[in-house]
Amino acid sequence: QFCTVMISIILLAYFGGLPKIFEVLALTYLGSMIAFLFFSWPPEKLIISHGAFVSLGFIMGCFMLSATTEFAGPSMIIAVSYLITEVGIALYNHFIIRDDQPELYMSTSYYKSSNQGEFEKSVVYGVFKILFIDIILSLAQISASDYVALPIFTIILNLWFLSILSGDTKPEELLSITKLGKKAIWGIFSKKKDKK
Repeated sequence: QFCTVMISIILLAYFGGLPKIFEVLALTYLGSMIAFLFFSWPPEKLIISHGAFVSLGFIMGCFMLSATTEFAGPSMIIAVSYLITEVGIALYNHFIIRDDQPELYMSTSYYKSSNQGEFEKSVVYGVFKILFIDIILSLAQISASDYVALPIFTIILNLWFLSILSGDTKPEELLSITKLGKKAIWGIFSKKKDKK
C-alpha cells in the first residue's frame, strides 16, 4: 500500500499535479520500501516493527495533507482507497460481526484469503491488480481535481474487488439482478409460509 501511494505521488508530480520535490521524496521512500520488501519476502531476513508501521502511516499522512494544500487531495484519496477499504472491512468484521480474532489485521480480506488456504502469491497478485487500478484512477483524477465522485466510486470498486478476493461474493452474484431478485422474493414467500 505504501509503495502504491509513493508511485501515485511520483506520477502526479511528473504530470504536474504536485510539485517536483514530492517526486524526489517519494522516489527515496519508494526505493527504501522496495529494498525492504526484497529482504522481508519469505524466508524473511528483516521484520518490520509496529513502530516502523506507525512511521510509514505518519509519512503517508504528511503526503496526504501536503497534497490537499496543492489541490490534489482527491487523487491521494484514490491512492489510499485500498487501505481505507481494508480498514473499514476489518473494523466491520471485528466490531459489528464480532470476529473472534485477537488482532484487528486478522479481520482484513487479505488475511482471511490467506488464512482460508488461498495460495499467498495469488492473493498478492490479486491485491496488486487492485492497487494498479487505483494508480490509474488517481491519475485520471488530475483533470477533475474539484470533484469527489471518482474517489467515492474507487472506494466502492475496491470493496467489490475485495469481496470477490475474500470469497464472500462471486462476481456473477454481484452482477446478477435476477439472482438477487429471486432470493428476495423467495425470502418474502418463506416468511408468509412461516406465518401460516
